[in-house]
Amino acid sequence: MGFSAEQVTSPLDPTSRPGMRHPGRMFHHTVLLRFRPDSTREQHQAVVDDLRALPEAISELADYQVHLDAGLADDNAHVSVAATFADEAAWRSYAIHPAHLRVIDERINPIKESSLRSQYWS
Repeated sequence: MGFSAEQVTSPLDPTSRPGMRHPGRMFHHTVLLRFRPDSTREQHQAVVDDLRALPEAISELADYQVHLDAGLADDNAHVSVAATFADEAAWRSYAIHPAHLRVIDERINPIKESSLRSQYWS
């Protein structure tokens, strides 16, 4: 689970380049997870619970919001994650942190159907 510089640089934002500092701005990482139809609400909740425990293990997280979908539409993602970091380096540390990778390997990957990710500065 690694990310290349190309995955972090948006061609739509020519002012953003890998490793750039943005004084006064924070780096954000957003994830939407959709799980397989045979997964259970209990498995979804276990993903949420384990993700919500990550700030205790990963000091680079400035803010971390994890939510289970309200279930109002069948085609929604099941879980959303919104993480905030001081900079890109903090996000990269989080991305490869053993506690984070453990949740991905043990909870998310066994039931994941698809995911969408985005990183941006604001």
